Amino acid sequence: MRWWSGCAPGCRETKYVQHSGPVPDSILDENKGWFTCQKGILTEGLSEEDRNKDVVATHEKGQTCCACCCCPPYLETKDANGEFIGRTVFVCDGWIFVPKFDVLDADGKRKYRLRPDTCIAGCCVMCRCDGQGSKGKCCKVPFIVRDPETFEPIKTKATEEHAQATQLWSGWANECCMQKNAYHLAFPQDATAQDKLALIGSTILLDVVLFEQEDDDGGGGGGGGG
Repeated sequence: MRWWSGCAPGCRETKYVQHSGPVPDSILDENKGWFTCQKGILTEGLSEEDRNKDVVATHEKGQTCCACCCCPPYLETKDANGEFIGRTVFVCDGWIFVPKFDVLDADGKRKYRLRPDTCIAGCCVMCRCDGQGSKGKCCKVPFIVRDPETFEPIKTKATEEHAQATQLWSGWANECCMQKNAYHLAFPQDATAQDKLALIGSTILLDVVLFEQEDDDGGGGGGGGG
């Protein structure tokens, strides 16, 4: 299914398990070294105990179509007990060149809209170029967390003015070889613990839909970092 992501991003069945606590010793060194450009499962050294330890949430979806109006990509978030928390759905509308996502709560009510800033009367995505002094990518597209009705940006308690999910530079080995993506996520200032877990799922879906097609050769996928 990953092979098809080159023409239908976000189509494959996907499951991410989110853990708390320190990184297990068995995969502690997976990001070290310049010559670790192998493909495949990087977590093969994990024991079953490690895989089931300190689970915070799961983020998963079944097989869907590509980023279009027919069976669009989604991601459901559940807590450690398997209780449904929320769902993120790719939004299909008339502005086809501007990717956007709706975040729904457990009752199906729209909680947030994730969408980058736009230009040319809302038709195109607006990039942000921070130059060489940037700690992230010099040219990036922050996905701003917005009010679901007005689409106005929501404030955050972090150093940024607005809550957002932003892709970071994750190093040459990760970017070019293992194709592992890292993200910075600034939560809305009034977000609950469940809202934060759902937004982590939103960031994962953003990665799957927009960047998975760059890794369509059957190799390992990119993991999100916060």
